[in-house]
Amino acid sequence: MKKRLFLSTLFLLLPCGTVFGQEYAGTYTIHGADGSFTLTLTQTGSEVRGRLTGDGQSLELTAYAGADGMSGTVTGPGEPLAFVARLCPEGDHLFLAFGVREGFVRADARDAIQLTFERERSQTYVVINGVRLSEQKVRALEGQYGVSIPEGNYWYDKICGAWGHVGGPTVGYVLPGLAIGGRLRPDASNGNTGVFVNGRELHFQEVRELRLLVGIVYPGRYWLDTQGNYGFEGGPALGNLKAIAQRTGVRREGILSTYDKTGLAVIGGATR
Repeated sequence: MKKRLFLSTLFLLLPCGTVFGQEYAGTYTIHGADGSFTLTLTQTGSEVRGRLTGDGQSLELTAYAGADGMSGTVTGPGEPLAFVARLCPEGDHLFLAFGVREGFVRADARDAIQLTFERERSQTYVVINGVRLSEQKVRALEGQYGVSIPEGNYWYDKICGAWGHVGGPTVGYVLPGLAIGGRLRPDASNGNTGVFVNGRELHFQEVRELRLLVGIVYPGRYWLDTQGNYGFEGGPALGNLKAIAQRTGVRREGILSTYDKTGLAVIGGATR
């Protein structure tokens, strides 16, 4: 029972319509008086590539995805055309505005072509560390651990069990060493803090929480295990964050914390 509760935090904590780490990859369609168009996107980290086809045309798309949306260019027979895009909170519609470079256009803008694409949901889309899980793998995980896995793009630290949405900070902890996904990327959280844990550069929110817990946080490369022990890469343990949290008597959320967002202490697999 403890193991199931511990692992279930991986997916049950995911809020619908979260801004962090929106996953744009997939197939989108639009049907109108001028015909049907299909937009197919792939995503690696914050880089998005794709192709827009319809009306006898095929346009190449390159873009960058951030917390506030996606922006880039489409290339065809003529000059490249800039665009901005945004997913609706539910993730089932994509709003595109061509002819603009930044910011989102007003509905009455006359200098931009605005389209609303519907996202196809025929197959489960769950990506972990850049690798899309097969339908069979997702269903097997759901059956094995009694969870429902929402579609999304996640990073997962197999060493300490931390996880989150691509582009965002740690959301919770699960069992380490699960045979899912690819290799954890250093830029999985779009961090710019100079603080690396198990190879991932921490998000500023994580460093802020660490400072509340331990005080000064020096830039550098650290390791962290499931028991809360930490140290510099290649060196011995310098301390135990779980013990520090217990001494302070204050619950902390975020990376290297004893508590996840449910209030359950999950480092090391214990729940209470």
